[in-house]
Amino acid sequence: MLDFVVSNWWIGLPIAIVAVFAFRLWANLRFRAWSDEVLTETQAGFASGDITIHSVAYAGSTIVDGETATRYEIDATIVPSTEPFEWAGADLFLYGIDEDGDSDPMRIGEVRQVQRWNGSSFESIKRGARHQGTQRLKLSIRFAGKPGPTRFNYNFACFGPVFELPAAESEAQLTEAHC
Repeated sequence: MLDFVVSNWWIGLPIAIVAVFAFRLWANLRFRAWSDEVLTETQAGFASGDITIHSVAYAGSTIVDGETATRYEIDATIVPSTEPFEWAGADLFLYGIDEDGDSDPMRIGEVRQVQRWNGSSFESIKRGARHQGTQRLKLSIRFAGKPGPTRFNYNFACFGPVFELPAAESEAQLTEAHC
């Protein structure tokens, strides 16, 4: 038997190659299914969520790594699509919207500070603080790119209406920022 295997190795070689490629294909499909499941689970709470924007205000500009970034203060009530759902204001971000209605990766905003409405005023909380259900927040956002149509995102799930970021005031002083 050993002589047959040694003398006819060329018969087993294609079988081994096909087995390796079949295993790689199976592993790739399993990984994609797992990653799709993780993304779907992380987006489920906001995929059909909504947001009511009470105000958007220009809050200055800074220079970050040689580029101008605009700061905005956004007062908004955020409504996840499923209740109860635990989420963090730090996981929110803005994406600019292009002329075709698609996300513009060159126009993006990150949450730098979060304040929560306590019923009479906003109080500072940790940026990564977890929230349950609907919350009214004041978000301090640093936005890169030109102002214009923008939309909120949570873990890469767009939600809520498209809204306009106001243009920067021309007399605003630029200050140096260090990240």
